[in-house]
Amino acid sequence: MEQFVGLIISVNKYKDNNGVINILTENGIVSILGRGIYKDDNKNHIFTNKFIYANFDVYKGKVGGYKLRTAKIIKFYPSAIESYEYLLALDYLSEVVYKTIDDVLADEDLDFKSKLLHTVIKTLDYMIETRRIYASLSYFSSTLIKELGIKPNLNKLENIESQTYSFLNGSIVANTKKENNDIVLSKENINCINMYLCCDNIDEILIGETNSKFVFIFFNRQIESSFSIKLNSLNLIL
Repeated sequence: MEQFVGLIISVNKYKDNNGVINILTENGIVSILGRGIYKDDNKNHIFTNKFIYANFDVYKGKVGGYKLRTAKIIKFYPSAIESYEYLLALDYLSEVVYKTIDDVLADEDLDFKSKLLHTVIKTLDYMIETRRIYASLSYFSSTLIKELGIKPNLNKLENIESQTYSFLNGSIVANTKKENNDIVLSKENINCINMYLCCDNIDEILIGETNSKFVFIFFNRQIESSFSIKLNSLNLIL
């Protein structure tokens, strides 16, 4: 029997009532099989919910791969806030974590994978404590951008009044006509973006939800452009 601590980021139904539970740990994503967890009377039925932080007891059967024995819940996040925006935020976190680890990070990036788990937990805790969903997501996105080494250089844009920009291979390019996924930057927008990029303590960021939502969108357009990935959950938030 083995144990590890992690956060469920997705669960996929597999063969009848079984489920594949994908867990973000300090070493990356671990997938385990939950036998019969989609049966209502199964003792592990609760683990069909994503965003449960728990200590998992697992074992290896005759056929390879981990199987769930049981788990002790540390924190239960799925229904912490009863709002549609919170559910969209969870979908976003699930998708961006998966795509970052699968499509961007190398297998040896263990330091960042460990930080990723703790950053997601810190983001969720702050979101629940303050109800500032977009401030929390912008903090998470800014941390991700800095760790991935794709922090945008906005120095050359600080003197503009207002300008439309496109994202091209991770670079921000001025555009004369606004098209899909383009973004209009003003001095206020740039100041808000820089505040998130320069501040490591989320409690010190006192930006309202409207501006924080703009910053969140900006950061994720940067992530999509830099790594040629598509974050489908972002379109629902927009």
